Amino acid sequence: MKKGKRILGTMLAVILAAGCLMAGTEAQAGKKKDKKDGQDPQQERRVDLNGEYHAALGLQTNTQEWVYRLGYYQDEYYGTEEWSKLATGTYGTDECKTYDGEFHDAVIAGNGTYTVSLENGDFLGETTFSQLQVATDIPDTGAITFSDMIVEIDGVVRGTFPEPYMDKDAYAGGNCTMVAINDWRQDLQGMDGECVPQSKTNSIKVTFTVSGFNYDKEEDTGEGEETGEGAAKTEEDTGDLGTSADSPEASPLETQQGSAAGVSAAVIVVIVIAVLAIIGVVLSVVRRKKR
Repeated sequence: MKKGKRILGTMLAVILAAGCLMAGTEAQAGKKKDKKDGQDPQQERRVDLNGEYHAALGLQTNTQEWVYRLGYYQDEYYGTEEWSKLATGTYGTDECKTYDGEFHDAVIAGNGTYTVSLENGDFLGETTFSQLQVATDIPDTGAITFSDMIVEIDGVVRGTFPEPYMDKDAYAGGNCTMVAINDWRQDLQGMDGECVPQSKTNSIKVTFTVSGFNYDKEEDTGEGEETGEGAAKTEEDTGDLGTSADSPEASPLETQQGSAAGVSAAVIVVIVIAVLAIIGVVLSVVRRKKR
């Protein structure tokens, strides 16, 4: 009888320990999941509110030659010689030809007013723009806002935009892009495209105001940095959070953690079932001895 009680006590202790182990495993798995959900950089796009970014003037004619420089920072040719010049044809191909013109892009460093421009561009006699925009490498999360965009061509103001149209098309790559002319954006109330400079001595200048950073732009820091220096993109993981358009698959680490948790839980369940079976046998033996 005493032996049966000792066995029964031992079995109950095993069950209690198994239950505690299972609860601890589930709690730990929950903590790992919560930690991963809050720190996975692949599921988030961030704006470094203390960092620096870049802005570039983009444009395209459509009279006949399709002279262009679109300036998108996610373009695979960003930083190449072709990307920093007026061109016809497709970047990276034998058909691509470049033409005179000096672009001045901007480093966005804090809240303030910035300018991007083109001087003395050779537009091959084109007369109409189909696109004119300012592209940036700032993720479009809403943390950074733009206002008071002004377009000047040869010193004449041709368009003012207190609240610039922000491009949500795939070409913007999820970055903030202000649009003044685009023939393919039906909801855009932009400029008249018939404003391509006709003289070889010309200028196109776009100014705009940036807000939302944790600091203000320093005065007299030298705007209009010339394109082609190959400035690196900002990829800080601190600041405002935004949502990426693509959700990645689970990493190998996540898969291993999930599998380990599943195996541990399965082992514990098997142990509990075995213990319950043993208890049943013990109780049956005890009852028989009482009889």
